[in-house]
Amino acid sequence: MDSSYALIMIVLAFLFILALAIWQSVAARRKYKVVVNADNRTIEETVNSCFGRFLWEHSSGPGKINWRRRSMKGDGAVISIDFEEIDSGRSVVYIWMSHWTSVMGLVDSRGWRASKKVARRLEALGVPV
Repeated sequence: MDSSYALIMIVLAFLFILALAIWQSVAARRKYKVVVNADNRTIEETVNSCFGRFLWEHSSGPGKINWRRRSMKGDGAVISIDFEEIDSGRSVVYIWMSHWTSVMGLVDSRGWRASKKVARRLEALGVPV
């Protein structure tokens, strides 16, 4: 009875860890769209203030602004930000993770939470009425 209980606990722990890894991969691939009352210069300053120079570096990528997470292997996540003015004083900003490494289909890159941080900071600028 003790060995079967231990086996059940091990299987449940494995399933929990697998579910957590799947949830993290789905959350990491999420794309954010934020509409703000700000000009391009304010958006750029706000976005750049979200990334520390020690863990992040400018990188090439599909967005107007691209930051890559530094890593020992050089394969850190790239957070891309693109924006365009839709009306006078209003802009739409797109934030997504454009590059990452994966293991068995699950995101293995660090730094994917930065896209949510950027979205929250931009939302603090104010949403148009």
